Order: sequence, then structure tokens, then C-alpha cells
Amino acid sequence: MSSDPRASPQTGSRIPLCRGDVCKDCTRETDVIFESTDGFRLAGHMKLFESYSGFRPSAGMEVEGERHNPEIVKMPHSVRVLRLLFQFMHHDQPQPDIQLLDSDTLKALADAVHMHEVFPAIQVCKLQVEFQVLPKHPLDAFVYAAKYNCIDILDKAAIHTIDIPLETMQKLIPSSNRDKIVYAWFQYRERWLTARKEPKWEQHKNSGCDPNKWTIFYYKVLKAFGDVLSITLSDAESTIKKHENLLGGCEKCQLRARSLIYQFGMEWSPPFSSFL
Repeated sequence: MSSDPRASPQTGSRIPLCRGDVCKDCTRETDVIFESTDGFRLAGHMKLFESYSGFRPSAGMEVEGERHNPEIVKMPHSVRVLRLLFQFMHHDQPQPDIQLLDSDTLKALADAVHMHEVFPAIQVCKLQVEFQVLPKHPLDAFVYAAKYNCIDILDKAAIHTIDIPLETMQKLIPSSNRDKIVYAWFQYRERWLTARKEPKWEQHKNSGCDPNKWTIFYYKVLKAFGDVLSITLSDAESTIKKHENLLGGCEKCQLRARSLIYQFGMEWSPPFSSFL
């Protein structure tokens, strides 16, 4: 069993206060105990659950008299996630800072707040998935967004998943909307794979330019456009000019690159959400 100093297994039958274990200054009387998947028990408040979440502990859990021998509710979350979940329910206490949570804990917390409908925490977790998980683990962010219908995160993460095998995507997307998401993703990916193949590099006469530089330039431009949901001619022009230095000064390659402005600005792939 874990030796987490901030929570310890419940040894007595009397329900402890949550002060010091969940919130620093809470003085409310606790009336229920929750047990985490790693064997720790935290005290909670029925009224907070009823008021600030969609979670309703089972009937018959109210404790009479001296608050002895309470029923223990087993929860499908670790003690770390439970503590954060309960902190969000204390409306008169500072909300927990989750900016430095590791990716796995953040994803587990996001699942928990959706499961129990703790709506203030749902938006906070969504923002952290977007700014913390998406840059390092775009596939995880895509799966999260598919599960909870976060269209904006789907649009931002999709470009980073086009090299994922179809079989992997089918396994990761929740069954509730798997067919819809995977079909849209397949169409979106095909559009991107087609864009990757064009235009092919051609050797210029009397030119010693390196074909690898054109390839690097083109993929960098694709990546830049992948982070933008809609491309205007102005966007295309500024992005291509920004990456022209990758062409090694070859004027013919630069002219060819500028001819792509209209292709990217007028015929670019629409966002992932347009395939849904």
C-alpha cells in the first residue's frame, strides 16, 4: 500500500474531518467515506456532492447518532484524483492548481469530472488537455476530444494523428461514437496524404539545388497549415515566405513555392470537424 503522507488508510469507524486531508480550512461535518482504488479513504460531504456534482451516493448511506460505522463507497479513482475531485467541490475554497499534473493524472481527473458531472472542473481540465497534453501527446488529446465531443481540440489534434494506423485508431476511440469519428478521421487523413504527394520535386536545369530541401520545406509548410483551421491567401503567403529560407536560396524553388500560395489558400483541406 502507498505511503502517501497526505492520505492514510482509515483505521477507525468514526468519520474524520476532511480538513488537512482534502482542504486546509474546511470545518464542515463529514458524513460519508470514499475509498480509492489504491486503498485510501477520504471523508466527504453529502450536501456538496448533491449541490456541486451530478454524483449521488447510494441510498441508505446517511449516518445517524455519533457518526459511527459509516458505509464506505468504493470509487474507481486513485486517491490523488479523488482529492482533486473533492477540492473542486468545495466552492468556498481555492480550486486546485492542476497546471503541473502529469499527463496520466490529468487524463484520469478529466475522466472523473466528466463521470461525476463536476462542471466547473470540466472546463478547467479541457483547457489543460489542450495546452498541456496536446503539444506532447496529440493522440491522447484526440481520443479525449472524441470521447467528450470537444470539437476545437479535435480540429487541432487531428493533423498530428494522420500517421497512426487505422487499427490503432479503431481500438482507441470509445465505442459510443467510434464509427462516426473513425470514418471522419479516415476521410480527413486521405485528404492530407493526397496533399503530401504534391507537388513532386523536379530538377532544375543548370541548378545544383538539393531535393531534400524542397521536401523539408514542403512538410514544414504542411505542418504550419495543420495548426490553422482556415487558410486565407494572406495566411498562405506569409507562411510560405516564412519558410522560404529552407530552400537554400534557389530562386527557381522559391518561385515554385510562391505558386503554391493559391493552392493552399483556395484548395486547402478543411478542418477535421467538417468531416463529421
